[in-house]
Amino acid sequence: MSSIVQRGGAAQQRPALKERLRAWWKGVDTDVPAQRVAAARSRLSRMQPTQSDVVEPLALWESPAMRVAQLAWGQGCSKPGGTEYLLDLAKPLGLDENKSVMEFGVGLGGGARAIRQAFGAWISGYEIDADLARAARQLSVQARVEKEVDIACYSSQDFAPRDGSYDVILSTETLYQIERKEDLLIKLERGLKSRGQIVITDFVLGPGMSADDERLKALAPGPAVFWTPSRYTRHFRERNLDLRESEDITANVLRALDLDTDRRERIVTSGIPPALQQDY
Repeated sequence: MSSIVQRGGAAQQRPALKERLRAWWKGVDTDVPAQRVAAARSRLSRMQPTQSDVVEPLALWESPAMRVAQLAWGQGCSKPGGTEYLLDLAKPLGLDENKSVMEFGVGLGGGARAIRQAFGAWISGYEIDADLARAARQLSVQARVEKEVDIACYSSQDFAPRDGSYDVILSTETLYQIERKEDLLIKLERGLKSRGQIVITDFVLGPGMSADDERLKALAPGPAVFWTPSRYTRHFRERNLDLRESEDITANVLRALDLDTDRRERIVTSGIPPALQQDY
């Protein structure tokens, strides 16, 4: 089929598709000037953003992955479940303005700031990922709670919480990234006050799953050590800690992680600058 392009009242016929393909292969320009101008204008019009296409630029502290996580789980959140998940964990713990809390694996700090707002507790947050730690601290500064929600980057060499410092220690989906888990757990336990409480949720090995399973590599960018639930139980009992509750929350986490294709595409196109969308 041939197409007709109108310019200045004179019609000019475009070469047939077969001829254009042959000319393209040989490096010959078969488009007449009017066709090139029309094509350029068409491309330009497609490039002009509409109101719905405009995406807020990434903040100086923000990466595309952080933007996607926040669009999926809420402002200042980088983990499944968002602030509601951490608040649900914190509700039975009797927190108030006289209590001190450590969150190990604080992410972007949205949950820690929500606990501060809801209960008035003082929060010390530690994050393994240095970029997340910097971003979390910046968000606390922006919220003017950097003293109440004090966030730092975790270093295995320097991490030494003062004995008997915390009423509550929370850690969600983080400990699997720690190779020397026994050492860290002992440090956390020593940091608890008398009758203090520690709440841990983590990715663990399910029945019949090997620590060498290739699927586990997708969960952690670096080294990872996955325990079984029974190993956690054994550790706490050997340390003479009172294990109040152990629950399988896999279904809840899977629901929080479930982003169908349409929703994922909406998140990317609405929240990620176009030049970075190809990575998602």
